[in-house]
Amino acid sequence: MPPVTCGWWATWTRPPGLFLFNYFAGDDPGLAFELWDYLAGWYETETGPDNSTLLAPLEGETSEYVMINHARWDHKLPMFMARQLPKKTFLSYMLANLTAHHVAAMPVLYRLA
Repeated sequence: MPPVTCGWWATWTRPPGLFLFNYFAGDDPGLAFELWDYLAGWYETETGPDNSTLLAPLEGETSEYVMINHARWDHKLPMFMARQLPKKTFLSYMLANLTAHHVAAMPVLYRLA
């Protein structure tokens, strides 16, 4: 996988927690950004991240991904999944909107102990 050049780089110390890198692919970057903004409220309300940062390739740079969302939660994976997957709106709202707009989300989760 080639590197993605984003608009900023920082080194920081992170407290333990559950982290997400959610890679988004789509044919129309502008539409993907609008969709992310539209869906972000649901995700924040339902899963409760303590932070979320959206990264995008710099203008003129190419990438396989239109954006990458980095987020962190204080709880563990089972709680994260319980706050998201059983909800009817996860399928009818989140996944349905991604599918309808031809945007794919590829999440990578990890736990920093």
